[in-house]
Amino acid sequence: MQLILVRHGESVWNEEGKVQGTSNPDLSKRGIKQAEMLAAKLNQKHTINAVYSSPLARAHSTAKIITRTHNLPINICHDLREIQLGEWEGKHFSQLQQEYPEMLKLWYSEPLSVSVPGGETVIEFRDRVVAAMDKIVQRHEKDEKGEKGEKIMVVAHGGVISIYIAHLLEMNLNRIWFVALKNASVSILDCWGDRACLTLFNDTCHLGEECETW
Repeated sequence: MQLILVRHGESVWNEEGKVQGTSNPDLSKRGIKQAEMLAAKLNQKHTINAVYSSPLARAHSTAKIITRTHNLPINICHDLREIQLGEWEGKHFSQLQQEYPEMLKLWYSEPLSVSVPGGETVIEFRDRVVAAMDKIVQRHEKDEKGEKGEKIMVVAHGGVISIYIAHLLEMNLNRIWFVALKNASVSILDCWGDRACLTLFNDTCHLGEECETW
């Protein structure tokens, strides 16, 4: 089977530079445009068999835009929500630098050693995301004849996609925040049982003029 992993379009808080976590801002005007451009690309290239989404508005709204022409229900999976960041949520990164300078530094260098007040640890986050994704994969991996499985789209968050890919690739989770994903990006995994091959990562070419080139 193939997993098409989509990060939501830009949210209002992305635009404002605020920490989101499990807070629930919706898409910005730019985010809506990004989702529409992504939908056009996916409609050209892929026949989707099922769609799963985080319950948070920025992901669910992205999924709704993408699925307008697919006539598919959106399966809400609560364990696909972003990492819970407790007291950090709703604050600008500049505020965190002032209020939690040492913790913020560790968050990016050794996140496994950090417990954000009121939030999840990286391990707790990984465990719930992996459990949720494993259930999706098992449900769609192959048909009754054992033939090639389906194409499943999962619309979620940068942290969710990064932690799942890092888990599959057996990465050091202290480097998890170096696996960065852009808004409205697409990553693809081909899956066979307990094996997975990352065939596309952080693709934003569908965003046209918005696509940053190196």
